[in-house]
Amino acid sequence: MKKSILGLSIAAAMAQGTAMAAETDPHDESNWKASLMTEFVYFDHSADEFPEMEGFPMGGHNHGPREGLHTGHWEAILEGDISEHFKARFNLALLETEEEGLEHFWEEVYLQSKGLGNGLKFTLGRQYTETGYHTSKHNHEWDFVDQPLIIDALYGAHPIFDGARVNWLAPTNQYWEFGAEVSDGESFPAAGGNTWSLFAKTGGDIGDSSSWLAGAGYYRAGDVNNRTSEGHEHEGHDHGDASFTGDVDIWNVNAVYKWAPMGNIKTQNLTLQAEYFVKSEEGNLNLMESNGTDVHRHFNYEGEHSGFYAQAVYQWQPNWRVGYRYEQLNANNDLYYIAGLDPNVNRPANEDELEATLLHDDYSPKKQSLMLDYSPKHESRIRLQYNIDQRSGSVTDRQWLLQYSHSFGSHGAHAY
Repeated sequence: MKKSILGLSIAAAMAQGTAMAAETDPHDESNWKASLMTEFVYFDHSADEFPEMEGFPMGGHNHGPREGLHTGHWEAILEGDISEHFKARFNLALLETEEEGLEHFWEEVYLQSKGLGNGLKFTLGRQYTETGYHTSKHNHEWDFVDQPLIIDALYGAHPIFDGARVNWLAPTNQYWEFGAEVSDGESFPAAGGNTWSLFAKTGGDIGDSSSWLAGAGYYRAGDVNNRTSEGHEHEGHDHGDASFTGDVDIWNVNAVYKWAPMGNIKTQNLTLQAEYFVKSEEGNLNLMESNGTDVHRHFNYEGEHSGFYAQAVYQWQPNWRVGYRYEQLNANNDLYYIAGLDPNVNRPANEDELEATLLHDDYSPKKQSLMLDYSPKHESRIRLQYNIDQRSGSVTDRQWLLQYSHSFGSHGAHAY
């Protein structure tokens, strides 16, 4: 196979900075590129309120997408070389929310080495984590309007971190890449403490028309201190937030298979993608009063949260794609009330306390998504998506999403 899908993608992503340095003067500002990713979304759903994710401590109260027509996730990107050894990237995200109006925040601000040789690459600053497959993708690279439930459940949002990452590409015929990350531990599910992660990827070609990529990752947040997740009102009493102190571990495995006739992805292609996550938490949980300061209940807490998604996206002719995604999550929470030294007072959490902490584990959240998109040209896409959202055991939310996205300017090649 002269040019494989995997080979082309990895070469474009890994060697882009080196090629740029070889062709341009490192002090020439002409190698800087600016781009703007725009998005408009219409959202409608059948439930009276957006359903809660049961059994999973969340990074904030999940109200879901805004109803009606609104601007979605925009990205203003500036990237380029600052010397023959380093390049920089700035990615400013713009997002309109119902609660805060137009918000802006830095999704990426990093300095990255290039041309070091020996397969090494260093990245310092704010960046996406590579411990999973979907976690490393920008919003405009997603195959569906929304991200998988398990990402929301474990990370609260699309996970980014402030810190450093090192990648090493092994000098082997088969693609092998290894990496490590360290961060400041501020992003959910951490809250201070020591946070680091490891990952590995491997892949190759199958004949002239197929390729595959598989990976595994591990995330560790030690000494998490007073991480909050929002509770809710139950039987007229608002318990406030639940505060967790302890340790968090997340394991991930992922696999991607791509097919295109003789490697030509423009006319026809198929992508199969799946990931499985397991998160373990162990420590103490305090249920706060609604004033946010007084502790209402103390608990010993152990939780194991797992879930997967599997999806298929098929482009049957140029410009047209159809996709299906299935997701399912499971939670196993052990919450033990601590009232003092008297063993007759210490007891498992009751129904009211499980409800207040959102740690009921008697239901497995599920979701199915079907999407159809049309790209009149490379820079724009129109996507229609239908979800059957069963993240809550009490309601099935039927959701319609219509998305239009358009990119202006040039930006770096997408990874595999």
